[in-house]
Amino acid sequence: MLRWAPVLVVALALLPGAAQAKPPAKGKPSGAAARAKPSAKSKPSGAAAGVLEVRKIYQEIVGAEETGRLTIKDNTPKCEVAPYAVASRVLAVDPEGRPRILVVSMGSEDSMVTVRQYYDVAGHLRFVLVLGGAVNGSELEHRIWLDATGRRLEETHQYVKGPGYTFPDPWPQDALTLADPRAAFEAPFECMD
Repeated sequence: MLRWAPVLVVALALLPGAAQAKPPAKGKPSGAAARAKPSAKSKPSGAAAGVLEVRKIYQEIVGAEETGRLTIKDNTPKCEVAPYAVASRVLAVDPEGRPRILVVSMGSEDSMVTVRQYYDVAGHLRFVLVLGGAVNGSELEHRIWLDATGRRLEETHQYVKGPGYTFPDPWPQDALTLADPRAAFEAPFECMD
């Protein structure tokens, strides 16, 4: 059990009320955002404009979370779940009842991931932050920026600690909740017999 300590710390840091996830951009932007250097006279276009729009949505949601304007609901199974089956879900809704954040955690004996998914007011998935940890000491930060149709604008995969692990890159589309986060939150858990 002791070998899980670093991974559990990563997972516990993602619970509501814990330290906030890092913003979608660290230091210098990369990819499309790095290529677009808007001046006061011009506006970014294409994917760069989309990434900027997503960052604005993300900042608005995090601001609402930090000031207590989101209601947090927790859904944890009453049974033991299979390895890498969903082990917990957290849903944050705004005052109008719209889901804004869905957090899904899962793991096995050697690794764990927490997927934080951020939604715009129309219910579209716009930003994903995946934090992963493995018993070899690796810690992953994987980010995905999406437009309102679910198309990926940009995606980054970075190990911030350790030698790396077999976390997927790109992140599988079927592992994301593109629509109806409330239904995903309320879905039954896969319990072991």
